[in-house]
Amino acid sequence: MVVTWIVGCAASIAVIVAVLLAFRVRGLRQELATALDGLRDAAASEVLSQEAQRETVRHDRATTSALRESVALGKVGDENLRIAVESGLESDETLRVAVADGLIGDEKLRVSIADGVKGAEALRVSVAEGIKGEEALRVSLEQGSDAATTTLAVVDTVDAAITLYDPDGTVLLTNDTARALAVLSESERLEPLEFEQDRITPIPRFDQAQARAARGQLVTRRAYWVGAGDSQRAMMSTSQYVKRASGELIGTVIASHDITPIARTRDEFLQTVSHELRTPLTSIMGYLEVIEDSLNLDAAGIQQEFDIVQRNTNRLLKLINDLLLTATKDVSPDRRTTNMADIVSDSCNVAQPAALAAGITLVLSPVPVPAVEANVDRNRISEVFDEVLFNALKFTRRGGHITMTLSSDEKDAIVEIADTGIGISTDDLKRVFERFFRTDETRAEVIAGAGLGLAAAKIIVDSHFGSITATSVHGEGTTITVRLPRFVATSTEGAPRS
Repeated sequence: MVVTWIVGCAASIAVIVAVLLAFRVRGLRQELATALDGLRDAAASEVLSQEAQRETVRHDRATTSALRESVALGKVGDENLRIAVESGLESDETLRVAVADGLIGDEKLRVSIADGVKGAEALRVSVAEGIKGEEALRVSLEQGSDAATTTLAVVDTVDAAITLYDPDGTVLLTNDTARALAVLSESERLEPLEFEQDRITPIPRFDQAQARAARGQLVTRRAYWVGAGDSQRAMMSTSQYVKRASGELIGTVIASHDITPIARTRDEFLQTVSHELRTPLTSIMGYLEVIEDSLNLDAAGIQQEFDIVQRNTNRLLKLINDLLLTATKDVSPDRRTTNMADIVSDSCNVAQPAALAAGITLVLSPVPVPAVEANVDRNRISEVFDEVLFNALKFTRRGGHITMTLSSDEKDAIVEIADTGIGISTDDLKRVFERFFRTDETRAEVIAGAGLGLAAAKIIVDSHFGSITATSVHGEGTTITVRLPRFVATSTEGAPRS
């Protein structure tokens, strides 16, 4: 038992030893593993150290190489130093040259001083020339002032009214005569008193000579009347452009001449001649009537010749009467209430034979003619219609048409005479009622007339406080419109309508 117990104890001790050994071995393993890891790390560090040492050696070598190169560069620096010393010698040469140039500079200074002296002389000459230039300018200004003064004196001395407008219509120059004319034409009215050659028809402001010149438009020998009553003056105006030598426009100058003495002398002459001609002509016409009543003209074989004499005598009498009427403008109409249908019908009947002979169709419209009463002088108004129809026949070619129309409104009796004749140009249309006016086309075609008929017709219509106007298309025809007041008291006074 003791042996068993000893054996058991020994076994237990063996187990314990085994266990302790096992733990020890495990601990040794761990220590060994730790040591192995440390050794491995040390080995790795050694490798790194060796690499670091190798890099250090390589760096030392590079530093040595750099040192070698530095030494070499130091030698190059010595070379540079040598070159610098040589350059210094060259600089000394440059300095010497510079000193020599300085001597040349002295020469330049001498020349410069000489130039300065010359410059002073040049300045003296320049000042002298400046003084001469100032004197020349003074003389030039004096001459210009003298020229301007002379021009103004001449402009104020001439009888013509002279006005110069700039391109904008502003007055640049005017003279005393023009200022006096302006005062006469204004006559304290809003619209200047300017009239056509009949001394009755007002000229619209925009169409007056001065207004046209202010707009830069030209007028040539434009005749008109200025003012009213006994102070009325006849004027003739012409305008022209004023330009510099370069062609630049300075403005428009207009010169107006007072032709009143000539106009009045002409009118007096026409009155005298008309009276002197009408007296023997009236005697001739009286003897023609005696011959017509006393002889059988057909049997005597002189009927045709007698008709020619009588026709031309009547034509001459009408011409003399128109001359006298347009010269004196003395119309005293005997106005009475009259049926205008009778007057227009009679005028058409009188003109119909001449129309048929000329191959022209003359019609009265409408048919029947309406009864339109107006307060007129029948004989005078018949003269107006006869004159207008006569003109229409003269200027209408064979195969043409003339239409006479009567109508009315609340105030006026209206008569229109329209033809398909040669027409009138726009410029000529403005002057158809002027005395002695005839178009170039009329002269070229040798159409008979003295340019008095329509002027006389206008004077008669104006005396009735009516109006007569013309519209036309050149080459197509003309329409004359006469408007006469239907009711006018015989004592009515006033200006004619235009």
